[in-house]
Amino acid sequence: DIEYEGNQWVEATVARICVTLFVGPVRVDGTEHLPPNDKNPAPVYVANHESQIDVGVVYYLGRRFKWIAKQSVLYLPGVGQIVWLSGHVLIQRQGRNKQS
Repeated sequence: DIEYEGNQWVEATVARICVTLFVGPVRVDGTEHLPPNDKNPAPVYVANHESQIDVGVVYYLGRRFKWIAKQSVLYLPGVGQIVWLSGHVLIQRQGRNKQS
């Protein structure tokens, strides 16, 4: 629906603006090897999470995706609202590594 599309547009735009302002220009090589947006089943993209920059740079792929994040991300100002409105997947961590 239009609200969902609008939330995703705002999310991608904010991410790109933040990366541009705080990191600088981004160049993505190899996009010709990515499957089309309408590919079914959807592909899985993995960011190696070497730094927080990975989170924003993934938006430069120009593809729709869902983050899988700890439920505690909802408590981050701004980020939590965007994650919730865009319908990303939130998990409740349990066990010995729940702090990670």
